[in-house]
Amino acid sequence: MTFCPSPLRRKSSGRPSFFPFRIAKYALAAALTLLCVGSHAYANGDSVDRFLKDFEKKRGKIETYSGKFVQKRTLDLFGETRISTGDLLYKAPQKMIWKYQTPDIMQMRVDREGVSFYFPDLEQIEIYPSNGSAGGSGFFFAFEATGEDLRESFEITVSAGKNKTSRIDLLPKSGAISSQLGAITLWLDESNYLPREILIRDKMGDSTTIELSDIKVNEPIADDEMEFNAPEGTTIIEGDSGGF
Repeated sequence: MTFCPSPLRRKSSGRPSFFPFRIAKYALAAALTLLCVGSHAYANGDSVDRFLKDFEKKRGKIETYSGKFVQKRTLDLFGETRISTGDLLYKAPQKMIWKYQTPDIMQMRVDREGVSFYFPDLEQIEIYPSNGSAGGSGFFFAFEATGEDLRESFEITVSAGKNKTSRIDLLPKSGAISSQLGAITLWLDESNYLPREILIRDKMGDSTTIELSDIKVNEPIADDEMEFNAPEGTTIIEGDSGGF
């Protein structure tokens, strides 16, 4: 990965204790599963088969995707909600960056090589290589997978949604995702058939809501917007491949 043109200090370290890795791996991957699913509004009773055909037909046309997000993480045990905001950018093939602006400034970048985090206040980048040859493909399920892949991973229900949206409910089948993820609900905007809101429930009883706005599809994104702008002297910490 190339983060900036300046030489960086490098050292080895284990996984940092302060970052919510379980959320990053499962909640975010689940959300990204849905970024390109919607391509047509469906009424109650319409077939999932038709939905999946439209999904597969439209999915390959997404070259770039950007927008603002508000992420609300509700911790059931503590009755606490944590709110984060920022910008999301995706660029084919398999490049994505989440730029968190509040309450803390940080960035998360995903590509074929794995997942990495940039913490400006710590002057630190943390790299977690992919575990195997698939890279960060789990984060790009919607952009890379076929309709059949989606069917194999989820029980799918399509219905009318709120505020001129279509609602998609996904229940994970057996496998690694189902061990952490309870269910996903997606509301698709009928004007462009892309997500306006995503609700993710995990097996611990916690939930994550991601509200998307100012969405732009297939508009140019410069390559440097997909990279960290870390200054000279930033420390790089290398995690093991099991981190993700």
